Amino acid sequence: MSRESCKECCTEEFHPRNFSLNHENPQLFVTAQGGFGIAYVIYRVLWALFHVTWIILSGVIPYSWYSSESNRIKWFIYLTNWSYLILTVSAIIQAAVAINHYVKRRKHDGVSNHAMTWYLKMAWVIYNISSNAAIVVAALYWGLRIPPKLAAGGEIHYIDVGTHLGNAIYVLSDIFITATPVRIYHFLHSSLYAIVYLIFSVVYDVLNGTNAVEGSYIYPQLDWDVPGTAAIYAVLVALVAVPLVQCVLYGLYRLRLALYGCCCPRSVGEFNTESSTKQEFQLA
Repeated sequence: MSRESCKECCTEEFHPRNFSLNHENPQLFVTAQGGFGIAYVIYRVLWALFHVTWIILSGVIPYSWYSSESNRIKWFIYLTNWSYLILTVSAIIQAAVAINHYVKRRKHDGVSNHAMTWYLKMAWVIYNISSNAAIVVAALYWGLRIPPKLAAGGEIHYIDVGTHLGNAIYVLSDIFITATPVRIYHFLHSSLYAIVYLIFSVVYDVLNGTNAVEGSYIYPQLDWDVPGTAAIYAVLVALVAVPLVQCVLYGLYRLRLALYGCCCPRSVGEFNTESSTKQEFQLA
């Protein structure tokens, strides 16, 4: 990529309009980067079924994450489970819009979406949050939780591997399949999600809530009895880690466009100098 094209790309990406959920090509949100067909619909449905199955298993399979049967309800207090639930919802929505698009294309023999509908915007927000959260949760778990657990002789359950590594692998691989765009400014969606969880953790602590093994905090890093340390972790996650992860996702998105541009030029349009918009996908 030339220096001039890099400058154009940056100028386009950091335009204030990219704070919004508008997009000139709604087809990107219902199809794969390389084209659309029944294979993509099947891909979406299978992943939705997988995530639904896995999130159910994470709550019902008995292992050492809780100390008593009554504490299993505390599955709902953990950021991991919030984030995997949102990932599952995102997968279900993506499957639904792909099916809807497929049916409409067959019925009308053409393009089904001419504008960004409310449900496409909703799908984009949830996709942004779930993708970012999956990477952040995986990094926090393997970086902060696992070392002391292994040092204490603990074991890693396969459910934990799925919810703290499988989620990230899914997101990082799916970004090369889907045609959904990534916007740097949309880190705000994930930062807001992180802030909501942090507020929940504070309220839960004030109400003397305990974790699933009767600890006085949800996570030791968010022990609000030690507010200074908890606040530092909170700021680092919501205002540093989340934006950085969004930049990584954006970089992978640009890599996807470059790869498809080389291998499948029809899937990535040319820069339109008259409208100054990037036609990132063209239906076959």
